[in-house]
Amino acid sequence: MVKAWRWSDVTCPDRKPSWIIPLGNGSISVNWIDVIEQTDMKACLVVGCGDCNIYIYDLETRQLLNILSGHTNYVHCVGATGESCGVSLVSGGEDGAVRSWDIRRNNPEVFSFLPYTESALSRPNLGRFISSVCTAGDWVVVGGGPAASLWNLSTRTMRSKLPPDDGAVFATKIVEDKIYVGGQNPRLHMSNFGGELCNSVESSSSCVYTLEVSVSRDLFLSAGASSTIDIYSLKDHVLMKSFKIKSKS
Repeated sequence: MVKAWRWSDVTCPDRKPSWIIPLGNGSISVNWIDVIEQTDMKACLVVGCGDCNIYIYDLETRQLLNILSGHTNYVHCVGATGESCGVSLVSGGEDGAVRSWDIRRNNPEVFSFLPYTESALSRPNLGRFISSVCTAGDWVVVGGGPAASLWNLSTRTMRSKLPPDDGAVFATKIVEDKIYVGGQNPRLHMSNFGGELCNSVESSSSCVYTLEVSVSRDLFLSAGASSTIDIYSLKDHVLMKSFKIKSKS
């Protein structure tokens, strides 16, 4: 199930959720959750689940709007495209497929591709799963067991393989003309759209699961297997601060 709290209630340990959305019989695992805004629709809650489906709800009414079915194993990640090239969402799953969707259509799947079938990307020792997708305009970056790669939604072809060569990919981010990649690697890698390495920086985590960016504040943050969050300058990639998250006893 999906639960939501108001920010003002987060610090109250006994505060009940503002609302709850049950999923199936209650046994469906939630692997990905995000809020997107479509140009001709209200804000939507997008939930990628362990039953191979993606559930889309109206965020205000919590009414189920659509169920996207097509993955043959559980969904790892979902990214919104801003409806570029007639695509609303891109998803990746344990089945190794990257699927694109137009949630305005009765038949929402637009096209799909399998990165692990590309010889330049395939890493059988790591698997075929796709654990990260991110988009910017016509571009989508995907990675997981296969190496990270850049694809074009308009031509539906791969543009480039992205560094690094080793370690599963769990976090990707497109920021202006650079692509950031993190995962089972003690370093974060930045490349251009041609796949050329521009820089790499040391991370406090042996495995990075999350990358977040604030262009207005010239910051990007990484977090992963350790309790430390790293904050870097977006302009020159210098580590500005690291701090640990401690749980209350």
